[in-house]
Amino acid sequence: MLHLTVISLYLFTLIALGVYKSATIKTQADFAVAGRSLTPWILVGTMLATWIGTGSILGNAGKTYEMGLAALMLPIGGVLG
Repeated sequence: MLHLTVISLYLFTLIALGVYKSATIKTQADFAVAGRSLTPWILVGTMLATWIGTGSILGNAGKTYEMGLAALMLPIGGVLG
């Protein structure tokens, strides 16, 4: 029962935060670029979270196991590029 309560509280908090923040968005441009108000650290974190997901992490680990360190050339190039 505790698990259900925690999950429900988490979902309610996310929905409430989304409704609250959606009131500040006036145009599509505000939505697309966050009103140009994000700091560089938030932008970097957003881009990393978009690029690195569970599939990337598990896929790269499996590919590296199969092929050796040569399989890391593409992900390293993506980070540096």
